[in-house]
Amino acid sequence: MTHLCPGCERPFGGSFRRKQIDDWSAAVEQGEATARAYLERSGALTLAHTAVCDFKGLPLAVLALCPREELVAHYYKARAVLGDS
Repeated sequence: MTHLCPGCERPFGGSFRRKQIDDWSAAVEQGEATARAYLERSGALTLAHTAVCDFKGLPLAVLALCPREELVAHYYKARAVLGDS
């Protein structure tokens, strides 16, 4: 299935489940090292977002399944743990 990033509308493919979002949330709560490892495993760092996309670096499951309010909440949680990198 093809999805679009809600920030920059770049397409990406995959089949995603709510459990992947729960796993991401747990990784963020465990701290920076765990969150970064999750991002690497999830494929989040492979999507070629536009330079100004606010959602670059979020897991693809979050981008595909979360409504806007939840997406923004994940963005702020991730930035609190990972910074702007």
